[in-house]
Amino acid sequence: ALASATAVESFSGVRALIRTDNLMLWVLYGLTFLEFLFPQPDVNASVSVDAATSGTGAVLLGFFGMVVGRHLIPTRSNSTVPVDFKPNHLFGLFFFAFFFGYLHIFIAVNFNLIEMIEQMARPRFSQSWGRGRFGDVSALVYELSLLIYLLPPIAGFMFARARQFSATQKLFVILVLALTFFYAFAAGTRNILATYVIAMFGSYVLSKPDLKLKRLLMIGIPLTALLLLVSALMLEVRSALCIGSFGSGERHFNTLYIDHNMVNISNLTSVFPDVVDYLGLEIPYQSIIKPIPRALWPGKPEGLSMSIEAA
Repeated sequence: ALASATAVESFSGVRALIRTDNLMLWVLYGLTFLEFLFPQPDVNASVSVDAATSGTGAVLLGFFGMVVGRHLIPTRSNSTVPVDFKPNHLFGLFFFAFFFGYLHIFIAVNFNLIEMIEQMARPRFSQSWGRGRFGDVSALVYELSLLIYLLPPIAGFMFARARQFSATQKLFVILVLALTFFYAFAAGTRNILATYVIAMFGSYVLSKPDLKLKRLLMIGIPLTALLLLVSALMLEVRSALCIGSFGSGERHFNTLYIDHNMVNISNLTSVFPDVVDYLGLEIPYQSIIKPIPRALWPGKPEGLSMSIEAA
């Protein structure tokens, strides 16, 4: 159904496919259903039939809400003319996002790039730039790391207009991108790496003049396959604790494993509301106050009264 709907959308042009709602539907499909097209022999021991049925229904209902909701907002006439920036301004924005995005890391390693890369290869959460449980004033610098998310889409735009940039600028962008992808890979958080790849690809497609469907498929299909392979490798790295010990143990690639999110969702349907009452307005309240720094609100509630992990 998702493939058919996407095919219908494609009649509006290649760029019509690179929309946030389309991409998120595919990403969420990949995070929930995709792995179950492949053998998952240990699932039967992890979830009951009733819970699996309830969980699948809940996820399908969520998809239904998104599919309907995307049509509730009136659409404006969309121009297919790519957004344009002055090359030097765009490169300056890339450098700004790089410097301040990695600033908390630079400070932690005294601007020693070799030390930075060495620590990135260590086990998760052992790096010297990790923040504590509660944020303080110094944690505000840590939050600047969100600027790293800007690097892949800016790079995608620059690659689409490569002739406008000097060889030195392009080399700098490639080196920073290599560092950023290595950082995401070493951390083992696959959704972050997927966000980087999708953001760069989407930016490239939207800003590439005269983009044809053939070129889109030539880039998109291998990139998707590579992302799936790297996702499996990242799980192996995470199981090995760090890149340094990767490959020392036995590796299994006999099936596609994402995270068994459907198993977790299904088991949660057996907890709420049978064991724990629904959290109600706690969830939107926490969503609203989450961005407020604890440095500005020391007494900010720590989280939900019953976290998903605890449930």
